[in-house]
Amino acid sequence: MRGGRAVGTWQRLAAGVVVAVGCGETTEPPPPGPATIAVASAIDSLVAVGRTAQLAATALDESGDPLTGVTFTWTTSNDAVISVSTAGLATANGPGAVTVTATADGDVTGTIRLRAVPADLAAVATLSGDPFGGAVVNALSTGARGAAQTAWGQCASGTAAGNVVDVVECLDDLGSQAAAAADPVDKTLLAVLALFADQIRQRLGL
Repeated sequence: MRGGRAVGTWQRLAAGVVVAVGCGETTEPPPPGPATIAVASAIDSLVAVGRTAQLAATALDESGDPLTGVTFTWTTSNDAVISVSTAGLATANGPGAVTVTATADGDVTGTIRLRAVPADLAAVATLSGDPFGGAVVNALSTGARGAAQTAWGQCASGTAAGNVVDVVECLDDLGSQAAAAADPVDKTLLAVLALFADQIRQRLGL
C-alpha cells in the first residue's frame, strides 16, 4: 500500500509540474503593422517627360517611428502619364499629373502627387552651362557674386539630376537677386542673367 501511495504521489507531482510549465509558456505578440506610409521622390514633384524619378516609401507605426521589413505595392492613377515599377521607379511618359500610391498590409496606403512636364533638359543644360553666363556671374561684385554662383550652380546641377524643381528654384532666386540689387553694375549684370533665366524657364514646359 505504501508503494502504491508513493507512486500515486509522484504521478500527481509530475502532473503538477507539467501543468505549471504549460501555464508559464508565453506567445510573442506579432510585430505591429504600419499605421501610415510616407512617400517621397528623389527629385521632388516634377518629372521631365522621358525621365525617371526614384520613389521611396517608409512605413511608420502609430508613434511615427519607421518600421523595417515592409513590402510595398506600387500603383499609379494614370500609366499613360507616369508609370511606376514594382521597385517604385516612376517614369514620365507624357504631360500631366498623377497620384502614385504605395500600399502595405493590404489596406495601409501612402500617396505622392507627381507632374510630368515636357521639359527640354538638353537645351536647359546648354543654357545653364553657357560660358558667357558664368563670366557674367564672375563679374559681379564680391557681395553679390556668392549668392549668384550658388543659384547658377543649382541650375546646372538640377538639370544634370533631372530635378526640374531645383531648376525652377534657381531661376526664382536669380530673379529675386536681380530685383534686390542696389549696385548699378550688379543690377545690370543680374539683369543679363535674368534673360538667361527666362530662356531656361521657357524650355521647362511649365
